[in-house]
Amino acid sequence: MQFNQKNNKKKSQKNINHLITSKKNAVITFAQLDRLSKLPSLIERTETEITKLEEFLSQENLFTEHPEKFQKATDGLIERHEILSNLETEWIELESLNQER
Repeated sequence: MQFNQKNNKKKSQKNINHLITSKKNAVITFAQLDRLSKLPSLIERTETEITKLEEFLSQENLFTEHPEKFQKATDGLIERHEILSNLETEWIELESLNQER
């Protein structure tokens, strides 16, 4: 799992660098401005979900006593990390466009 997170971070950083350099002359739309205003709360909500899942997964006997719940929570945690990465990348892209106007 840790390898995938490192790989995702590298991919995200490459995406961010590409987005910043490829959008130099772009104009931000009203829809993008609206999305940009909503992204911080979406990011915060996703971070809260990650924290709750991590707390749930930290239960002492969860894996041995409830392996199905453990697996479901683990899958959810991985999914939330991917969502968070995508939201952060989108925020950086839109913020970059917003700074250029």
